[in-house]
Amino acid sequence: MRYITILLLFSLSFVAGTSHCQEVWSLERSVTHALKNSIGILQSDIATSNAEIDLEVAKQARYPNLSAGTNLSWNFGRTIDPTSNSFITETFFSNNYSLGSGVLLYNGSRIKNTIKRREIDLKATQADAQQVAQDLSLTVAISYLNVLFALENIDISEKQVQLNSQQLERTNKSISAGILPAAERLSLEAQLAQSEQGVIVAKNTYDIALLQLKQYLRLDASTDITVEVPQNVDVETNPDLLTLDELLAKTIGNRYDLKAATLRAEASELDVTLAKSGYYPTISLFGNLGTNYSNQAREIVGFESETVDTEVTFNGNPVTFSQTFDSPLFGRPGFGTQLDNFLSYGFGVGVNIPIYSNGVNKANVARAKLGIEGQRLQKQQLVENLKANLQQSLSDARAAKKTLEASDKSIAAQKAAFDSVTKRLDIGAANSFEWETQKTQLENLEIQRLTNKYDYLFKVKILEFYLGKKLKF
Repeated sequence: MRYITILLLFSLSFVAGTSHCQEVWSLERSVTHALKNSIGILQSDIATSNAEIDLEVAKQARYPNLSAGTNLSWNFGRTIDPTSNSFITETFFSNNYSLGSGVLLYNGSRIKNTIKRREIDLKATQADAQQVAQDLSLTVAISYLNVLFALENIDISEKQVQLNSQQLERTNKSISAGILPAAERLSLEAQLAQSEQGVIVAKNTYDIALLQLKQYLRLDASTDITVEVPQNVDVETNPDLLTLDELLAKTIGNRYDLKAATLRAEASELDVTLAKSGYYPTISLFGNLGTNYSNQAREIVGFESETVDTEVTFNGNPVTFSQTFDSPLFGRPGFGTQLDNFLSYGFGVGVNIPIYSNGVNKANVARAKLGIEGQRLQKQQLVENLKANLQQSLSDARAAKKTLEASDKSIAAQKAAFDSVTKRLDIGAANSFEWETQKTQLENLEIQRLTNKYDYLFKVKILEFYLGKKLKF
């Protein structure tokens, strides 16, 4: 059994000797790192960026659009030449260019209301991102507390090993002096073995808690870290002094998910206005510019005089008449010349008046009104769920506080009983079974007290989270 103790102490000293290589993480650093590297936070950032893009697109709808186009074609057989609008039967190549623009002048204030809707959507998305950050901060803090709990549990287990070793040593001296029988040693050795096993279990629990914290921090499992152990974990909130109404009033102002729900309820009212805009006419202004090119295009490059003689008989005598004509000479205009010659442009105003839309506009308005009711119910559900959670959290914190206070009283009484039986064992007035029984009860109470302590801390930190207080130890 001593070999086990020596091996355990050696392993502890080895861990202590290498602990200086570990990187110490405070709660503040843990939360900050988690917020920077969490996938949930990164997804929230993407959602916020998308909302910003949607808002910018809505704003750009106020301005004219502009588009350009071109077509290239080979034509065979009888086809209309786009430069002369006449039929030709030759194979030719043609090319046209166009430039168009349009701007919406009126559509029932749809653009203005869409911009308002997108602004509200952006604020709601930002509130969602802040709620994700809040929830992650609480999760990391609770995981951090789990690591602290595991560390204290290791400390208690190691103290129990030390206590058992000391008692076994005193018992061996009493046996050697003939005060106690040799059989008294057996139960103490078994107790020491159990204590050593408890240290191993406690360390395994610590490793699991630390691994979970690393996962929240998105650190590799092989990263060697340890947490900063505070002298005392401050408890600033007394659950006995809080009322449910006070807690609910403060929490509602600190919950970003409720702010997001309120914003989306406001946005749903704009949806009705947007749906009703479908009943109004749309007025738009448009303009276009275009030109053509064809390799069969012709233009007059000059004239050629030509005299034509015509012989007629007049009163039985032949007479010759001469007529001079100016015949046009055609040439192929260049690419730039054609683009200039065939340039056309125009502008106009378009009006679209909805008369009958197969019930689409009516259905859109009805859906928008249902959306208002849906958002109202969703917000109401959030408030009711929050109220239920607050009531449960407040009751749990109060119960945890009473349990911790009861544990303190039990430990004080049990410690007095254990000290008494230890003194009696040293003088032979009590046996090892009585000492072991009292010691086991004290150990169980100390472990239970540690559990109750951290359970109370968990419950109070959750209350402080709802109250909007900064998570700190």
